[in-house]
Parts: sequence; C-alpha cells; structure tokens
Amino acid sequence: MWRWHGKRYLGGAHGVAGILQIILHAPPALLYPHTAAISSTLAYLVSLQDRTGNWPSKAPARHDDQDRENDLVQWCHGAPGILPLLATALALSEPQPQPDPQPASSSHLPAPALSLPPALRPALLSALAHGAALVSARGLLRKGPGLCHGAAGNACALFCASDALGRAGAGHRAAAASAMAGGVRLLLRCVELRGTPAFGRPDRPWSLYEGEAGLCAVLAEAVERVGSVLDGAGAGAVREYGSGLVGYCDLVRV
Repeated sequence: MWRWHGKRYLGGAHGVAGILQIILHAPPALLYPHTAAISSTLAYLVSLQDRTGNWPSKAPARHDDQDRENDLVQWCHGAPGILPLLATALALSEPQPQPDPQPASSSHLPAPALSLPPALRPALLSALAHGAALVSARGLLRKGPGLCHGAAGNACALFCASDALGRAGAGHRAAAASAMAGGVRLLLRCVELRGTPAFGRPDRPWSLYEGEAGLCAVLAEAVERVGSVLDGAGAGAVREYGSGLVGYCDLVRV
C-alpha cells in the first residue's frame, strides 16, 4: 500500500488507483510477474466500494465504520479516479489486437495482457456499473470545470466506464449507454453554468487539470463520441486518438 503524507490514499491523484493505473500502461512482459499483486489490489479496491457506489478517500482503519457514506465524487478522491482503473484492467484482461492480425480461431486467440482470476472480472464490472451510476447522479461539482475536481474529469470517468461496459456483452449495454449519456449530460450542464455563481473559480482557471483546458479536451472527445453514435458506429467506436483523462488514461490505447 502506497502512502502520501503518511496517509494511504485510494484515488487518482495521490493514491493506489492512480499509481496502479500508470503501472498498467507497462508492457505485458513487465506486468506478468506481478499479476497476483495487481489482482489482489484490484479486489481490495472493489471491497472498499460503499453502498452508494463511491469509495473513501483513503484506506480505512480496521475500526472505521465501513458503512458510512463518502462525499467526495471527483478524480482526485472518489469513484471518478477509480473507474478508469477498473476499465483499464478489464480492457487489458481481454484478448489484445495484434499488429498483423491472423484469422482467429477458438484455439489461437491472442492472449490478454493481464490475466485476472475468473471471479474478479464480474466483480470489476459490477463495481464499474455501480460507480458510474453514482458519478452520473452526483458528478456535477461546484469546484469548476476541470479534470481533477470538476465535471470534465467526472465525464471522462463515465466515458471510460461506458467503453468497458459496452464491450462486456448484452447484459451490460444499458449501463454502458447510461454512463455515456451521463457524461454528455454533465458536460452540457457544465457549459451552461460556466461563468455563473454556481461554479467556484479554480486557482488556475485556464489549466488542464483545474480549468478550461481540461474541459476543452473532454468536450472534443464528447463531440467525437456523439458523432459516432449519430453516424451509426456506436458509442464505443474506435477513435483516432486516445481517450480518457489527458496524461492518465491516454498514454496507450487499450
């Protein structure tokens, strides 16, 4: 368990989810020796999800109340920082596309980059759907439009969840569509409320992770996603550039 200022944070900015998200961008050969540790860490994170679908900002002590609700719903602390990690782990556990594709057969499918225990994959999907529903409902923050603790970052988390759920089969299509719609809805409300007293002014209002630059990046992705749906390609159609939180989810395409 990693620590920051003596605390065992869980979220995207300072915690386990952010660190493991970057580790999962390593080549599969480097990940393989650590598969058991990665899987156990993912299972531990899933076990900490509360009944609302959120996560605490830091790992609870043994005597802490496990049933208490957690208020922060933002990338740095809470579900929006953990959903992209779950989506990345699920994507890496699927057969990976090959540079020179050969005719696929049931006995010659490309190996996944990350081998997860059979029971973990459905647990990740369930946690992903539950967390996405929470972010859709509570993701419009008053702290500004940015990626770190704003509506843009929360929309990114929903887009990641939508992609992973959409690849998981017919039983998850409704949750995938709901996550996609939730992300677009957050962005529309964010644009409507820009410059009004409903939003606080970030310390760095034009920056990537706090301000308008991050919002612009996510709006560009949303435009392409909505365009894919309108063109009939589907919400999960392959895009020309990496998706997700800039510098966090888009280092490699999964």
